[in-house]
Amino acid sequence: NYLEEKTDVEAMINSIQNGDHPLPVITQVSFAGTTSNVPPSLKEKSMWVAEEKRIKKLIELWDALERHMLGSEYGEQNRKAAVLYGYETFKATE
Repeated sequence: NYLEEKTDVEAMINSIQNGDHPLPVITQVSFAGTTSNVPPSLKEKSMWVAEEKRIKKLIELWDALERHMLGSEYGEQNRKAAVLYGYETFKATE
């Protein structure tokens, strides 16, 4: 489904000229071509549950990546470089 704006252009022009500005009519149109003036509910639980699951999975993947990087060779190299930099800085100021 997608939302399609349906307005009567002539009625819109007359309305604007008369100072009355109505809101445009929004109609939900399915790919089959049927229309419904009932807006989709924002409280559809299935939609929110799916989004929550997706967010939870992203958080789990990010946490796993962080854990992996802590023990990886790249992480070890960063720690060694930081220690070496600290040592060299200390020696230079001595």
